[in-house]
Amino acid sequence: MDDLQVGTFQNGVSYLKYGNGKKSLVIFPPTAALTMHIHKNPEKSIKMYKKLLPPGFSLYVLGYEESWPKNVSSFDVAKSFGEAINNNIGSTKIIAISYGGMVGIPFASMFPNLTQELHLVVTAYKMSEDGGVKFIRKIIQHAEKGDYYRVAQEINNIPSNILIRFISKMITWFRRKSLEERWNPLSTIKNAFKDVIEMEMKRKRILSEIKSPTYIFGGVKDRLFTPEIFKETQRLIPSAKLFLYKGAGHLLPLTRFRSFKRTIWQILEG
Repeated sequence: MDDLQVGTFQNGVSYLKYGNGKKSLVIFPPTAALTMHIHKNPEKSIKMYKKLLPPGFSLYVLGYEESWPKNVSSFDVAKSFGEAINNNIGSTKIIAISYGGMVGIPFASMFPNLTQELHLVVTAYKMSEDGGVKFIRKIIQHAEKGDYYRVAQEINNIPSNILIRFISKMITWFRRKSLEERWNPLSTIKNAFKDVIEMEMKRKRILSEIKSPTYIFGGVKDRLFTPEIFKETQRLIPSAKLFLYKGAGHLLPLTRFRSFKRTIWQILEG
């Protein structure tokens, strides 16, 4: 992939860059970037974003630390991302996906001058108690035992589509012996997910401080976020619009590929 750049900014934030457009998009990636660093398989990391997002932009994907320290919060990560974007990219459009929203929300609050638009894709300020929080607690429990396989299979339970869950679990079973070699230390996802719960109320308090145009994309059947949570997040952000997709789950950008792509293209190119 000739146009793909793999690097690390001066403040230590890792990145992928694709394209050389005058306008930029910056991705705050989902949970997959907590389990495997974006530099491990950069072509795979950038592939879906290329398909989903319009051409003509410089597309950046920012990475999380491979070994996430216990005392680092998502707000600290947002500050690091802000420094990297300010020094290397400039004012841009942010697309925060799933876990990335836990960084994107404080980022938009702290750096309104750098946030032209905020797109919260299958994410909100908190997770549902019965779905998302329960999922997080299981991940933390398995991570504390050092059980890579069970962590991976819990993540595979996220899709609402039974066939996708089955295929994902079979692939994980066949690759189970190489998980520890390929993945980040389990302390990374454990510490990041603990922060999701601990910082919930702080994220809620700063929603009203987000001044950038904000677009929230959610699925009615998402197992981690309920429609009520998506609606509450929209209500608490002054300039937010919500797009709820009936029948869609947490893999909304994939299972509703055409309609999601059409909507986000219209916004980004508007």
